[in-house]
Amino acid sequence: MNHEIFCTVCHRFSTSLLDFECPSCGNPLDIQPRANFETSQIYSRENGLWRYFRFLTYVSKKDIMTLGEGWTPLVKFTDNLYFKLENLNPTGSFKDRGSTALISALHRQVKKQGGYIAEDSSGNAGASIAAYAARAELKVKIYVPENVSGQKFRQIKSYGTPVIKVAGSRSQVAHKAQQPEKGKFYIGHIFHPLFRDGIRTLATK
Repeated sequence: MNHEIFCTVCHRFSTSLLDFECPSCGNPLDIQPRANFETSQIYSRENGLWRYFRFLTYVSKKDIMTLGEGWTPLVKFTDNLYFKLENLNPTGSFKDRGSTALISALHRQVKKQGGYIAEDSSGNAGASIAAYAARAELKVKIYVPENVSGQKFRQIKSYGTPVIKVAGSRSQVAHKAQQPEKGKFYIGHIFHPLFRDGIRTLATK
C-alpha cells in the first residue's frame, strides 16, 4: 500500500479503510501517505481538489466522487490577512473536502457488502456527507441533535437522506450513530482519518 493507517496511541496498524478507531485500543487513527509532496505530481490541468489525487493514495481514480470541490479563492483583506472562501464549495462548507476523500475511498467497499454508512452531525458535515453519498448512490443515515437548525435539516433531507433526530447532548447523538446495526458502517467525520486527511487540502487551492 502507498499509505499507512495507525493508532495515534498504541501505534498499531489497521488494514481497513472502514475503521474509524483503533481495533485494539479504541483510540483515534491517523493516515500517513508514503508519497512525498512534490509539485511536479500535481495535475495542473485540473482546477479542484483532485488535482492532488496522487497524494490521496487510498483512492482509485475510477472511484472518485466529486461535485467540484476545492479551488476556492483567496481574497486579500489587509496586507497580512487573506480570507479563503470555503463557503463556495458545493454544499457551502469546507467539510466537502473531507467528504469527497472519504466517500471516494469507501463507497465501493460499503456497497459490495450491501451496507450503508452512518454519520452524526449538527449540520454542515451531515449535509456534505449526504450530498456525496447521493453522488455515489450510497445509502446513508444522518443522525442529528433534536434541536438541529431547520435550514441544515432541510438541506440534508433535500438529498433524499434519512435523518434521525436524537434527544440529548451532542455526544449522545454520536453514540446513537455508532450503535451496531446490520449493514451499518459508522464514518463519523470527527473520528475518521480519511475525512481529516481530505480536510488537509484546505491548505492548498
